[in-house]
Order: sequence, then C-alpha cells, then structure tokens
Amino acid sequence: MTHLPLRRSKSEGDLPSGSSSPPRAPPPAPQIAQSSAPVDQCDSVVGRAKQCRPRQALEQWSALADREGHPAYEIQSFALTEKNRRKVCQWAYNISDHTDVDRRVVGILLAYLDRYISRARYSSRRDLDLAIAACFQLAISLHANSGEMSLQPALRFLRSRNQFSKRQLAAKEVHICTVLGWYLNPPVACDFLEVALPLIRKIVTNDGDDVHHLSRFLVELSVYDPFLSSERPSSVAQAAVLVALNYYVVPTKEINKWMSLTLQHNVTNTNRCVRRLQNLLVDNESQIVRLSCSSPTNVVESLDGL
Repeated sequence: MTHLPLRRSKSEGDLPSGSSSPPRAPPPAPQIAQSSAPVDQCDSVVGRAKQCRPRQALEQWSALADREGHPAYEIQSFALTEKNRRKVCQWAYNISDHTDVDRRVVGILLAYLDRYISRARYSSRRDLDLAIAACFQLAISLHANSGEMSLQPALRFLRSRNQFSKRQLAAKEVHICTVLGWYLNPPVACDFLEVALPLIRKIVTNDGDDVHHLSRFLVELSVYDPFLSSERPSSVAQAAVLVALNYYVVPTKEINKWMSLTLQHNVTNTNRCVRRLQNLLVDNESQIVRLSCSSPTNVVESLDGL
C-alpha cells in the first residue's frame, strides 16, 4: 500500500511528522467567562458561524467548549468494540453520502450511541441494532438541515434498510431521549471547525479553505477511532487544524498566530490528538479512501454481523 506522505515544514514551530514526542504546545487558554446561553440551546452557534466575524467566532467557540464540559455529555464508558464501531461508522457514512445529508450527523449518531449504551447497555444484538438505527434517525431529524431536500429521503432510506417498524423506532427514540436526559445537542468536533472557519480564513492567507477541508476530513475520520472519540471535541478540532496547517506547510508566523488564539481546549489532550491524527493520516490511507469515496453501491443493507 502506498502511504499518504505527511509533508513537513523545516521551519521552527511546525509540527513534527510521526514523532513520538509532542509538538510544541500552544499557550494555555486564559480563563473565559461562562456563557449565559442555556447549556442545551439548539439554535445557537453553528448555524451562524460562517457569517460571523473572528471575534464572534472566539465567543462561539467558548460557548461550545462550555457546553461540552456539561456532565450530561460525558461518556462514562465505551461498550462498542473497535471493530463494531468501524462497521457502524462506515454504514452511517455510506447512508449519509447516498442521501446527501451532512456527514456531521454521523458524529452526532456516535455521540448519542456512546452515551446511551454506557448508561443503559443493550440486551442483545438486535437491541443494539435498534438503538443504532434510532440514534441515527434522531440525529438526522434534529440536526440535518431542515431545508435540505435530502432530509425526508434519508429518513425513508434509513427506515427501509432495517428490520424495525416505525413504532419500534419511535419507542426506542423516546427511551434514548429519556436516558440522555433530553440533552440532544452534543457539541461535536465538526461544530468547532465550522465556528473556526472565519479564523482560519483570516489567519491562513493562501491555503485557508484547503486547511479547513483537510481538518474537516480528519475530524470525520476521527469518529472511527475510540481513542479520539473519548477526547473532548474541542481538542480533536484544534488538533485537526494543527495537523492540516503542517500538511500544507503554512508559514510558521501563521501557525504561531493560530496557536496564540484564546481557544478553549485542553493543551495536553490536544497534543495527544495531534499525534493520533498524524498516525491516521500517514498509516491509514485505505480508511481515508473509503471515507471519501462512498457510493450508493456499497451502502450496507443492515447491521448484520455486529
């Protein structure tokens, strides 16, 4: 297999490729006042992120970081094996691509599922399949853009490709919502990236959109990985941007400017995520190809085999 090379910059301050030692850490974020917005506010930050100014982007990042620290969004344990997690992610990404729904909903599906089965567990493989389908239906219903023509086709396609009735799915949805305490707007790493887009475009003069696209790609890839899924989304998003900055050999001055931003995240966790994402980018080209080349012909018909 031909590995995708991770390009290095020789400038001081750029991230090392494949190094076992952590990159130069960003300065610790200062204390930021708690947001006055409700913890589980649905409509808030992401929808307006692309139109906001850099100052507003910093405030919105802080609001998301405050929300991700809420106990309701903590994952107590991971009950899915890594193999099963990969199957669920591939199945969900393929359906998302086939129905043209934003891939962000897959991250939300896994956020629901991880929290649910860590609190309620599952009694059988069929019960797990039902929980996965119900979590995905919830994620599409609540978080896919309601203006998208693909929303209803996606729901119909999902329902036609599993062995459960509408009544079973509806009952499981209610149970999942109850177990999760009706906290159904988990901040995911894609949210942080969308909020950070104005900052990336302002700081990175030549490759801003490329950096954003690669960061988003890495974040989508991170959903497969139990280690990265256990980290806070703000750290995964920050790490994805740092790896992308290094990949496109962005000038050191611009990297330092990005690292000097007062973005709320855990520096130690971010460094761990950087190393993990570098390894995924270098060593898992086959995953990257599958993730970016899904087609209707390889959509999984059901979750058999979990």
